Amino acid sequence: SPASGNGSPGRASAAANPAAPTALVALPASECTGANCNIQLQWPKVKTDIAAPPNTIQIQRYIVTRSRYIGTTLDTSTGPPGGAPVQEIVATDSNPTAGPTFTFTDTPPAKSGPTVYTYQYTVRAEQCPTGSPATYMASAESPVLWFPCSFTGSSVDVQVTLALEGDGLTPASAWLTNNPASNVVVNGTGLVSAQAFLKTGSLVIDLGSQSGGPPYAFPLVEAEVGELYELTVVARDASGCAMTLTRYIEEGTATGCCLAAYTNDTNVVRYAPGQSYVDIAFKNLCAQDLSISTVELKWDPVIAGNATATTLTNIEFPSTGTGTAVRTLGDVASTGATTVRTITTSPPTSGSPVANTTIFAETENYVIRVNFNKILTNASSPITSFCVIYTRPSVDVSSQNCRIVPQPTTLFSCN
Repeated sequence: SPASGNGSPGRASAAANPAAPTALVALPASECTGANCNIQLQWPKVKTDIAAPPNTIQIQRYIVTRSRYIGTTLDTSTGPPGGAPVQEIVATDSNPTAGPTFTFTDTPPAKSGPTVYTYQYTVRAEQCPTGSPATYMASAESPVLWFPCSFTGSSVDVQVTLALEGDGLTPASAWLTNNPASNVVVNGTGLVSAQAFLKTGSLVIDLGSQSGGPPYAFPLVEAEVGELYELTVVARDASGCAMTLTRYIEEGTATGCCLAAYTNDTNVVRYAPGQSYVDIAFKNLCAQDLSISTVELKWDPVIAGNATATTLTNIEFPSTGTGTAVRTLGDVASTGATTVRTITTSPPTSGSPVANTTIFAETENYVIRVNFNKILTNASSPITSFCVIYTRPSVDVSSQNCRIVPQPTTLFSCN
């Protein structure tokens, strides 16, 4: 049956198998130090099939294939403590829509007497089409994972090119990328391949796998601007042993902040000669809401027409009620004035109606109006600089400066 938007557990198109799990890693707490190992396997949940275009699906059934080795040779013993050397284990995801990854803990024997075991793992997704009896349709196998495995690579390093700020070590210090030019670059000694993927919410973005010698460069495709991602890099050596590193990135915009700038989008400033106002559009490119605290603007009385005195009378903000919320300013430039004037103000949050201080995620309909006391006749807007100070309540620990007229030469600065 065809897939629907919310999907059916373990079911998509009857003609298409599930996509393969794109990675398989052992979490850092995994160990084989006692009689039994405690191996915490994790892989990105499979959420599409291999149809073209792919259907959205939900997978509840995964098959973990565990092969027991002694050194590099598959064990031939079928008796205790381990049983058959190759076993398939059903791993059931009871909540396939929750989170981007699935974790399964396996506890096979660590050894038999003096003989120490090594395990090879793969995982595949299975779905059942309609009909009776149900026949499971299987994905291809995931990449291979060995555990325990002594990783022989060294000096493994993960960087993001053209990052605007951050070191990537924590969510609070995530690399702010220079969208769309930034790449994840993996380097090191003794590496033969690397894989990278991003996780956020219930989404996993596979950045791909590369083999051969390092460095490996992964373009940051499909990432949403303003979104915070956990970056997982799996580096492998010649023996197939893996090192997994976790870093954090935030996909930046072309302006370095969440609002589109006039340089990139001329519709940010809406002005035409013959009107007494200038409209400024706050186009939120980020996946989070913005809470506005302050705006700072500069206006040029020469451009406004200084043959007579000019007054910037007020700014109208969208309100939470009927009509606009007006911040009265009365900023006067006298006849003949040539000095650019600076105004710092905030949306009015008292009186009636009060300003709406939230710019919703990925919207373009928040527009303010800057009013003057006379008709403006110059070909260009008298507003020469406009900066918005905001926070993203779910992300930022401090206020962000976002200069949208003109695009700043120094990021996060209103000057």
